[in-house]
Amino acid sequence: MREIYSCLEDYDLAIDDFILESQTFPVIQEDPTGTCPYCQKPSAYRLTAMPGGIVPPPQEMQDEKEIDG
Repeated sequence: MREIYSCLEDYDLAIDDFILESQTFPVIQEDPTGTCPYCQKPSAYRLTAMPGGIVPPPQEMQDEKEIDG
């Protein structure tokens, strides 16, 4: 998974693109070292994949699924 840099104005677009591409939520960190690909302004954030991939649901949700199934 690639990382996506984003300025403050295009933050919502970056999150949408990240979720569409990776099918998971990003880890969001402040990072002014990149360039926003949407407007070419300096970045404010860097979105990356969570280490280890997709996080399993909390135990309560798994328990409900077993009861319903």
